[in-house]
This record gives sequence, C-alpha cells and structure tokens, in this order.
Amino acid sequence: MGILFADAGGTKIEWGWLDQNSTSEFKTSGYNPNVSDANYLRQVLITGFPSEINVNSIEKIEYYGAGCGREFGISRVKKALSTFFINAKEILIGTDLDLAGKALFGEKSGIACILGTGANAGFYSNGIIAEKESSIGYLLGDEGSGMYLGKEFLKCLFRNKLDVELTENFYHEYKFSKDQLIDQLYKSNKPNVFLAQFVPFLKKHITNEQINGIVVNAIKLFNVNYINSLQVNNENIGFVGGVANAFKSIIKAEFSQRNIVFIENPIKSIIKLS
Repeated sequence: MGILFADAGGTKIEWGWLDQNSTSEFKTSGYNPNVSDANYLRQVLITGFPSEINVNSIEKIEYYGAGCGREFGISRVKKALSTFFINAKEILIGTDLDLAGKALFGEKSGIACILGTGANAGFYSNGIIAEKESSIGYLLGDEGSGMYLGKEFLKCLFRNKLDVELTENFYHEYKFSKDQLIDQLYKSNKPNVFLAQFVPFLKKHITNEQINGIVVNAIKLFNVNYINSLQVNNENIGFVGGVANAFKSIIKAEFSQRNIVFIENPIKSIIKLS
C-alpha cells in the first residue's frame, strides 16, 4: 500500500511517499484553497507529480495544508485529490498546524508555530491542536510571515525609508522598477506568494539596521498576536517554515525564556513516525 503525505503551503508543497520497501520526497508548486480552486491543485499534480511513482498504487493520503481549517478549503482539496488519485481509499485532510504539532512534539505537548508564506500557532497536546488563535487570513493578519515581511519591506522601499545603497541593491537584484512591482503585485493571483519572494533578500541583508528592525518587529507582533493570545502555560515552543529557519537568531532572542526547537522538514519527521 502506498501512502502519500503533503505539507502544503502557499509557495510550495512538500510531498512524502512511503510504501513497504522505499520512501521518496519531492516538491511541487504551492496551493491554498482560499486563493485558488480545486482545478489549480489538480494542474499542480498533473505537471509536478513524479512519473516514477505509480499514481494508482496510492491508497492513503494525509494532506496537511494552509487553508484547510474550514469546510470550504477541505472540500476543494478533497475534490482535487480524489479525481487525481482514483484508487485512494482514505484521504485525511488536516491543517498545516496539525502537521507542525505532530512533527515538532510527537507524543509530547508544546506550542507549534508556523512561519512560512503565512503564519499560525496553536497548542498541541495529546495528538491534536487543542487551542489556537482564530486565523483572520493574510489580508488582515499573518504577522511574522513571509507575506507580512515582504509587505512591510516594500512599504519602506516605496516610501523612501531605506538607505540608498540598500535600495540600489534591491532594484539591481530584482530588475523591477517601482511601477512594475506595484503592477505585478496587484495583478498577481497569489499576492501572498508574490510578497514572500523577498524574504531571501531580507535574510541576505539582515545585518542592515533597517532590515533587522523590520524582522524583529514582525516577530514581536507574532508573539503578541499568536502566542500571548493562547490561554496555556507551556515552556515548549517549536517552529517550522522557511521564515522561521531563516531568522532563527531573532526568534531565539524573542522567545529566550522557552525551550525552542526548529524543524526544517516536517514531512521527514512524519515519515519516520509512520
């Protein structure tokens, strides 16, 4: 029996495949059902699923994804998966936070945090997310995420609040003018992903005082709006996601009173537990 695992974010989906004899990992483009319809995910699978894995051999799927906390998102994902993996007898759909909790803490408990294209946090205990702050989406929230960092950076850039050298470095690296950036952002069908693409630039220039301030402030807001709002007293806290792993030192400074763990690839951890 083949089992397929998915860690689906807005920028990319990390997949893990497991059968009795072997395992495999691969990546495809990202997907968020709140942004794109079921056909979009199906097209991602059609173009990105490895030919060496027999689609018809997959009988169970565990899909953990952004946007899967409500029935609307679950329905879209299930529709896409069931029409592509026609022999799948069991399709389990959970949130990316469910996956983060399992990967970070296993049978233990702690506060699971996601800092990737989006942001989320919840208290994981007894195999489930027992409490979490209600998500208000990337337009209103997601402080600390790649989307949020990109938005704050561009606001400073466009309002001429960054030093000249940093500004010149950015335009040289990305080959966009201000008007082109604004035009592409507002025409993008995935604006959260568009904004998150600038995180590598922030990481490269993190020693710049202005960039450092943007990231530090974003992590502080994540702490205030996501962690402090949880009605739990647990010293264990864990992080997954590209932003979390890019800015470990800043996160460690903000949460210095807690036991902190980082995981770069939750799918690897889930496969080991299976």
